[in-house]
Amino acid sequence: MPSSPSCAPVPVRALLVDLDGTLIEAFAPIVRGVHAACAALGIPAPSPEEVRRRTGRGGGHLRALFGKKAEAAMRIFYEVHDAHLLDVAAKPGAAALLAAVRRWGWKVAVVTSKTEPRARAQLAHLGLLAYLDALVGRTAQRPQKPDPAPVRLACARLGVAPEQAVMLGDGIADMEAAARAGCTPLGLVGHYSAAELLAAGAVDCVADLVEAKQWLARNFGA
Repeated sequence: MPSSPSCAPVPVRALLVDLDGTLIEAFAPIVRGVHAACAALGIPAPSPEEVRRRTGRGGGHLRALFGKKAEAAMRIFYEVHDAHLLDVAAKPGAAALLAAVRRWGWKVAVVTSKTEPRARAQLAHLGLLAYLDALVGRTAQRPQKPDPAPVRLACARLGVAPEQAVMLGDGIADMEAAARAGCTPLGLVGHYSAAELLAAGAVDCVADLVEAKQWLARNFGA
């Protein structure tokens, strides 16, 4: 993996973080919902790993699993997903990363393709909401990652230019959205390999949130 990012033209002042698979482990409700919808509609169920990778591609890839039955499937999905909404856990090092970034004087935003009420409920449940300055989630009117719009909106809400922000995420969509917005994309290896994240635009990759904190401190003098 590369050891340092391209030189940032301006000092970094903000950390943008993806939610599912990056800051929290939230795939249990998602996989439950997908499998319930598939069972109800007679659709072959994907493996949990495929669900995770589809989620990381953004742009409606999860919905595309259901084809012409998507409307009915998504109704079932959300009914089951929301019944298990708080079956989530913080990723190791999540609170320490956010606390460190705040100590450095940076601002923090979560940028997720989950709706804001659902994301807010999960973050509050895990004690992470208080670390955030902004939360940007999916709405019917707003494009999803990999479109750069949610990333740019997060920067606007934080009062920083995209060039002043690092975007940390575990998905292809995170890296593509950050690169297109003008942020520094930092990949978190998990359901996608370092090679896949780098190809999507990451300047570097880390193995976990502990390493992410070290990387930020080393590369931006925090």
